[in-house]
Amino acid sequence: MLRDLDYGTNPLEVLPLYQNGQVGAVQDADIASKKYAEAVKQLANDWQLHVLTETQDSIRAAVLSSRISVLASLLALFALGLAMIYLRRSAAFRAERNLAIQQRDMSERLVQLNKLAALGQIAAGVGHEINQPLAAISAYTSNAVTFLDRGQPEEARANLTRVIGLASRIGTITAELLGFARKATGTMTSVSLNKVIEGALLLLRDRIATLGAVVHQPKDDALVQAEAVRLEQVLVNLMANALDAGQNGVEINLSIKLEGGFVELTVADNGPGLSTETRVSLFQPFSTTKRDGLGLGLVISRDIMADFGGDLVAATPEQGAAFIMRMRPAP
Repeated sequence: MLRDLDYGTNPLEVLPLYQNGQVGAVQDADIASKKYAEAVKQLANDWQLHVLTETQDSIRAAVLSSRISVLASLLALFALGLAMIYLRRSAAFRAERNLAIQQRDMSERLVQLNKLAALGQIAAGVGHEINQPLAAISAYTSNAVTFLDRGQPEEARANLTRVIGLASRIGTITAELLGFARKATGTMTSVSLNKVIEGALLLLRDRIATLGAVVHQPKDDALVQAEAVRLEQVLVNLMANALDAGQNGVEINLSIKLEGGFVELTVADNGPGLSTETRVSLFQPFSTTKRDGLGLGLVISRDIMADFGGDLVAATPEQGAAFIMRMRPAP
């Protein structure tokens, strides 16, 4: 075409862009150093179509695309990392929750086991407490029948009145025993310490009488925030320990006072006290000086007091042993 000069007599000159080396083919390795990239399309009749484009625009677009791709990859990795952390934490949370449930169930079972062990120790005494009024009821009813046969209704009425009183006494003892054995509800209410003390004394009365022990009760009462059944379990455990440690003639002193915003019920005895070695492991599970003991009584008792928002601590009296049940006063 050039040789035919189809477009006039003036010769066709090479553009300065080509002369200055500013144009490179698209497929060239050093195209990034050129100002223009050239794409060539072969047409009919030996014509060629040359298309130029600025390389900087393409490079910027490629760089931007690369950056976007890298950013998208980083975001994907970050999201994947977050997902893995979430899954791990979720698994750890589920494991911790399951472990907490298992620990709570085990703790409740241990509390019930300790309670049943205490019931086994006081069962004989409670049986004796029931047998006495039952024997008296038998005698009074037999005499009442005799009085009726003799035409002495007033004497018979007096005997039957005594029978009613004895039956009520048996009902009180069995109700206290059943209440002590009942599983805790976990609901805290306002509890009278004197009523808790009376319940513990009723369960331990035969052992106290058998050992010739003397229990000094507090003159004053106090209302605390607790659960009566579990609070009584702690008190029975502490008093039973005092009876086990002491010899005949043991004295147990129960006292109530307000200290540092807490109500304190102290259980003190005049027994041999606690040795230094015993104090070190006093609240450790399965540590006991009793031949048939489980070593759980004091551990469970402290856990119960902690559930009430209080504590159980061992005092250091000059003689014997003393434990302080610290509780929050009832609102």
